[in-house]
Amino acid sequence: MLALKGHPLPLWIRDQYRGFLHHRITALVAFYFDNGLSNSSLFLCASCITGILFLLYVFLNKKYNNRRKVAIVNGKFHYEDLKKATNNFRDKLGSGGSALVFKGILDDGTAVAVKRVERLEHGNREFVAEINAIGNVDHAHLVCLRGSCCHMTEIGEAFFIVYDLFPNGSLDNWIFPKAGQNGGYLSWKQRYRVAIEVAKALGHLHHDCRQQILHLDIKPENVLLDDDFRAIVSDFGLSKLMSKDESRTHITERGTYSYKAPEWVLPHGISEKCDIFGYGKLLLDIIFGQRYVCLNKDGNDIYRRYSDGGNTRREQRTFFAFMRKKLTQNNLLYLIDRRLVADGKVDENEIRTLVYVALCCLEEDPKKRPGDMRHVVDFLEEQKIEGITRIFPRVFPYKEYENQKNVARFSREFRHKELEIATSNYCDKLGNGRSGSVFKGILNDGTLVAVKRDEPTSYGGKEFQEKISAIASIQHSHIARLRGYCSHMTESRIISLFVYDFFPNGSLDDWIFPRRGNHSTYWGLRYKIAENVAGALEYLHDQRILHLHIKPENILLDADFCAVVSDTGHSMLVGKDESRIFTTIRGTDGYMAPEGFLGDITEKCDVFSYGVLLLDMFFGKRNVCFDSNGNHSDKQHGTSQEERLKFYRYMRQEVLSKGKALELIDKRLDLVNKREARSLLETALQCVQEDPKERPDMRGVIKTLLTN
Repeated sequence: MLALKGHPLPLWIRDQYRGFLHHRITALVAFYFDNGLSNSSLFLCASCITGILFLLYVFLNKKYNNRRKVAIVNGKFHYEDLKKATNNFRDKLGSGGSALVFKGILDDGTAVAVKRVERLEHGNREFVAEINAIGNVDHAHLVCLRGSCCHMTEIGEAFFIVYDLFPNGSLDNWIFPKAGQNGGYLSWKQRYRVAIEVAKALGHLHHDCRQQILHLDIKPENVLLDDDFRAIVSDFGLSKLMSKDESRTHITERGTYSYKAPEWVLPHGISEKCDIFGYGKLLLDIIFGQRYVCLNKDGNDIYRRYSDGGNTRREQRTFFAFMRKKLTQNNLLYLIDRRLVADGKVDENEIRTLVYVALCCLEEDPKKRPGDMRHVVDFLEEQKIEGITRIFPRVFPYKEYENQKNVARFSREFRHKELEIATSNYCDKLGNGRSGSVFKGILNDGTLVAVKRDEPTSYGGKEFQEKISAIASIQHSHIARLRGYCSHMTESRIISLFVYDFFPNGSLDDWIFPRRGNHSTYWGLRYKIAENVAGALEYLHDQRILHLHIKPENILLDADFCAVVSDTGHSMLVGKDESRIFTTIRGTDGYMAPEGFLGDITEKCDVFSYGVLLLDMFFGKRNVCFDSNGNHSDKQHGTSQEERLKFYRYMRQEVLSKGKALELIDKRLDLVNKREARSLLETALQCVQEDPKERPDMRGVIKTLLTN
């Protein structure tokens, strides 16, 4: 017997049986050709046996193909290893309606959570649903799957799913007071951030995955908290996958009673609006610090347990009407978790925003709820509540989400712990800058990345998101692509991290300045790099983005030695009706335009820095400077702005105009094109003119370079 009915065929048996089929079929075919067509009985017998074996193989392969795919998605664990890691499943972390969760320590010391699906009649379905839903999802606020295991027991098959362990546990432990405990609780700022992060996770599940994923069990127990108390949505055992062209689906009712949407009992099917309803319930839990609140028209809690019949739909409507009234009266502070009020660190505008979003998500009619969780994210981040609470209009649009500020469409948000692991706690430093350091990292999938850490930063949450969104929306072959980002809050400051592709050829300074033996003697390469960087800056300026940090260290070289402009983390956005920005900037001495020191910032600041970059490539040396007599006046730590302006005038009057460019060019260069060398030097000197109005724009620079 190949397998017990209803039990999976072990992998090693299936592999051996596949080999057996291949061997038998090959032998039968060979036998047929050796004996010729005359022996019809042998041919008929061989054909029948071959057909039966082939059909049996197809049946077995189809039957177990889905589970094989599930195992391949992530790591495949052995039961004995999980048994050892969990101390024979003794260290229980928690339990739910369908599973137990145990703490485990793998052989390499990694702490994990091992989920064992308990209900045998639904175990296979929930196991496959969870693996399929989360196996290929990669998001900072969705739980990361480490692997899985199927194991045959005396009473049937047992299913195990292995996740990262989050020592801070789940949200319910940090918002609901526990009897007899005086433990910690989340501050208002932390709760508001959790609300945004769960909304981001749902938006990703609903819109950014290959298939739309409905979670269908959003509640505090299924929101984990990482080391920084950031939200991680977990438990996909009840989830449902839908194709992008489906608007609703019909499935067996599931989920937790008090978080389930009203349409579950209707015949029209369910959609992502069920998750949105559950999210609204979660927001009320966060606000009240108490589960299942239901207030009457006088503000008294009349909650009844499900076992006692639960609250009626009419009582729920009365509760929502009461909350809506208090919202329009700006009278919510006395309703929220009293522990937060005692702290005195509550933002009343954020309270109104969160209550407003909760009530919109809890509309009885699914069509009246927000149509897209990404709209909810924008609303919470921008706090648009001011001026709308009195008339209470619908602010979430029906139309398709079109806001390009949703950075999840372009790059991912990393957890700080992920980047610590990827960079081995920031040990492999690639370089330093004024604003931070860059480290080499390896992601879980083996991808090499460069992680730039800026500390400290003055960005607020909204400003950081706007900055990231602008950088993430940049799509140009000569500008480094932002893979992801992270904003890490410590006790005293906020650290901003930016994740970029890794370029093994390093930066331009390694190849033009004589050090470590690396340099390129080919002139054509430098001229091509000048064109690449000019094209990148023209693109940025067309997008109304100022780079403000152009220098050789920020020009990376790909495998073909094409230039890629990096370090856009300190770029600035120019408003549509603005031509300049008045602010202080932190540039690099020698590359900053004179007006930059005065806080008058335009795109001509980038043009000036680009001109200095061209001089670096021309001379093959940094901080070259001549006095008015043509004598070197270079200084190790750079020259003053006044000395450099005199140097630029000397180069125009005594070098360029008298055709002496090739006398001063980097002597290591081969095959120098005289016309290109003159064009490069002339362009550089135009770009570094003292008066910004006299400098060309980048479009003019490109035209000059291409003409020559």
